[in-house]
Amino acid sequence: MTIEPDSGKVVLTATRPVVMFQVTAQGSPSLHVIIRNLQIGGCTPPRTPPTPIAGVVECTTRTSAKAAFHLNNDSYTEIANNIIGAEDLPIDNGIILSNSDHANIHDNTIQGNSRFVFTPLLQVGQNQTGFGIVSTECLGTQSLGVSDAVTIKSNLFTNQLIAGIWLCSDGGGEHLIDGNTFRNNWRGIALKDVVNSTISNNTLTDEKSDGIIVYGASLRNTIQGNHVESHVAPAAAGIRIGWVADPVMPLSNNLSGNVLIRTTVGLHIFGARTTVVTNNQFKISGARTAILISPSTAPGDPGTQPYDTEITGNVIVFIGPCTAVVGCALRLSGTTVPVLATDNDWGLRRPADVEGVIWHQVDDPVLGLVTFVPFRNQAPGTAAPTPPPTNTPQPSGPTPGPSPGMMPTPTPGGESASATLANSGGFTTRIPLDPGCTPVAWPGASGLLVVDAVAGLTPTEAQRTAVVWRLDRDGWKAWGPGLPSTAPRGVFTLERGDRLQVCVGQRATWLIPTQVGGP
Repeated sequence: MTIEPDSGKVVLTATRPVVMFQVTAQGSPSLHVIIRNLQIGGCTPPRTPPTPIAGVVECTTRTSAKAAFHLNNDSYTEIANNIIGAEDLPIDNGIILSNSDHANIHDNTIQGNSRFVFTPLLQVGQNQTGFGIVSTECLGTQSLGVSDAVTIKSNLFTNQLIAGIWLCSDGGGEHLIDGNTFRNNWRGIALKDVVNSTISNNTLTDEKSDGIIVYGASLRNTIQGNHVESHVAPAAAGIRIGWVADPVMPLSNNLSGNVLIRTTVGLHIFGARTTVVTNNQFKISGARTAILISPSTAPGDPGTQPYDTEITGNVIVFIGPCTAVVGCALRLSGTTVPVLATDNDWGLRRPADVEGVIWHQVDDPVLGLVTFVPFRNQAPGTAAPTPPPTNTPQPSGPTPGPSPGMMPTPTPGGESASATLANSGGFTTRIPLDPGCTPVAWPGASGLLVVDAVAGLTPTEAQRTAVVWRLDRDGWKAWGPGLPSTAPRGVFTLERGDRLQVCVGQRATWLIPTQVGGP
């Protein structure tokens, strides 16, 4: 079956907030339906008022179509050359996939709109709107099976409030996301629990958060040949492997041939294991970071460490400061395992100069050691830096959460900061913390995730007992490795001046980035 206009571009709008095209079959898949050359979206009341139906919502100026397409228990459906959604033709989501196999989605323009509530985290079952292409598992609904072998090629995704593409499944995969363009979305591509899929040759620019994120139990995916540029929000990464939104971390994913330019963090390996990074180009400057490696949930906990990371054969050019929380060509944050980073071109010729753009065991003995010698274009006769001590402290495992006395209770005098700033200036500010809970008015950059802020606590052991509380209108909200497992928690974004209670189990120093980004 083929659905297309005889000539010209036909605009289709819904008369009720419903799915506009649903490809489905009872008992057997729909085979090779083709829908092309349409302009689809919006929810417009008909000229003749419809007969009211109990429980059915009619279109108003504030409603939108539920989705342009829902592919449900189908096979080989082709959606091509359509213009889907826009600010004046709003849809909740562009295309929803439910047990859809071998769908071919190509050469479409999929546009978002500003009508939906923004949510920074991709939480299964919580985010229902704001996606270009999304699978029902992400929306918290189970279908007869998972979607497999979906081809998404040569499309334009723009102005999607949450993500251009969000695909979730429990082992589904074999997807191909190739040659698409993503502009001005919150995120570009997000894969959760997806296996054996390829993200290749896409262009992602000016996303407000991550360009590409692969998280959850994602396995053996390939990210290659993508151009990722200008993702400059404080917590944004060009490519992120692993994430705090899911306690299960990815395994055996490969990145090759990607170009990452002007992103707050070029590549963030977030607790993912056996990640291979080769033949990529990183060009990062200022208070940004080319490659950041951190554990997934509990700093110092062996069970969440990014084991067996290999970073070889890349061009990693970085110009800027290198501290525990800001900058660096390669920075370890809470990572206690070794990292192999040989045969890279750092744009430098002497080992001592390369050492200056890497933050690892040489700078903090609790961290893992980055092996970066030999490297490309190394000057003849230059010696490697003096090796660090061999008896590296090893974490003994996660420590219990804070004692009841560390759980802050708002007091009349507890809303203003009592911590003292020290050594302020440049890109960072330091705050000394005593054991227990200290009121702090956040002096750092706005838009930083609390997860990244906790990574600035030293010594690293202090991160394992840390809890950061923020006073919101509806009470205290908390996040931190030191929270008891039964305590409510949630990741939140810090804004300058936020009223916090920072709890640690030992004396610590909080190194806070006051600027994130750079030229």
